[in-house]
Amino acid sequence: MERYGFSDVTIKLYEASRTYSADEYIELLDTFSDHRSLPADLRTALYDGIREVIIRHGGNHRVDYVFQLYMGRKP
Repeated sequence: MERYGFSDVTIKLYEASRTYSADEYIELLDTFSDHRSLPADLRTALYDGIREVIIRHGGNHRVDYVFQLYMGRKP
């Protein structure tokens, strides 16, 4: 960060998790451009397989997130 003119840089990490139902997780995946750009038939097959695995393993999928906050001073 100092190479961009910032000093006194601090980093804070915040952890969170969210548990998604199978359908909620598919909705999340469908917001990612690499998933949306798949041909419709492949995307459908992928989502069907993911949904099946989530349901087979309890019906929910937990995703852990780490949010990074960088703060610094710029003279």
